[in-house]
Amino acid sequence: SQETCGRRALLGQETCGRSVLLGQETCGQNVLLGQETCGRNVLLGQETCGRSVLLGQETCGQNVLLGQETCGRNVLLGQETCGRSALLGQETCGQNVLLDQETCGRSALLDQETYGLSVLLGQETCGRSALLDQKIYQWSVLMDQETCGRSALLGQETCGQSALLDQETCGRSVLLGQETCGRSALLDQETYGLSVLLGQETCGRSALLDQKIYQSSVLLDQETCGRSALLGQ
Repeated sequence: SQETCGRRALLGQETCGRSVLLGQETCGQNVLLGQETCGRNVLLGQETCGRSVLLGQETCGQNVLLGQETCGRNVLLGQETCGRSALLGQETCGQNVLLDQETCGRSALLDQETYGLSVLLGQETCGRSALLDQKIYQWSVLMDQETCGRSALLGQETCGQSALLDQETCGRSVLLGQETCGRSALLDQETYGLSVLLGQETCGRSALLDQKIYQSSVLLDQETCGRSALLGQ
């Protein structure tokens, strides 16, 4: 029940640009949960004069998450960073940090990075990808994309492989309290195969919230290889 004059729309949204999620409007590219963005991305009723904001934050720089402010680039869950990114009260002297982690090097998940490829949740990686609707080498996207018939997010189902947000998959992955009789689950799931999201562990290939699935994954409202989308796309 979405309308898009661009590419995709989610859960009754309208987008004049590319994608929208949960009744948002975007004059730029993406918006989530009733936000408005004059720049690029906004999440959960935020506004950004720069690039992206999450959960009612404001950023004079690039990204902010959950009521944080950043004079630099990113902040998550009430953190402040004068450098680049911070997650859930972390600080990083380097680039990214995730869920109480610290990295002075390259990656951290739930905001990790991969050898100059991907970053999650408002991080930036050496000039390549950002977060929440980024692209990694024209491959991955976050939360609401699908990759080559492999995974989907936020209540979608993919040909016997993945589903998100209360879905069930007899194939591979599930997100946010799902069950999988196959391989992976999200939000406290484990996958010995491909991907996991939001506090999962994978002994295989990908981690979370912006993982790579056989060099293909997607995150939060992106699309890869022109195949699938999430949340009613």
